[in-house]
Amino acid sequence: MLVNLDMPWFILGHSERRALLNESNEFFGDKVAYALAQGLKVIACVGETLEQREAGSTMDVVAAQTKAIAEMDFGPSETSEAGDLPVDYVVGLDEAAYIVGESTGMEQNHEEEIK
Repeated sequence: MLVNLDMPWFILGHSERRALLNESNEFFGDKVAYALAQGLKVIACVGETLEQREAGSTMDVVAAQTKAIAEMDFGPSETSEAGDLPVDYVVGLDEAAYIVGESTGMEQNHEEEIK
């Protein structure tokens, strides 16, 4: 539907949705790969839950989510070889589940920590 509407970029992997539906990192990676195969460009949302942050696993969680995308087998693009992540078609966005929709007081430092 997005292709038919001529909307090349879209957001995929909202952290709240992934947490509520128990979506695995591999499923998230599959969704990104499918969208790219359809000719779409992806803004891939990665981020941890508040529980994961409080446990000190933010970087591990974000790295695993990012790795799930990077390890997918992609076809060739204008700037990558067959099988490589087409960096011209994927943008990462940090979106921690606990920051969406409410203020926790942690928002200010979060972006700097993830860079």
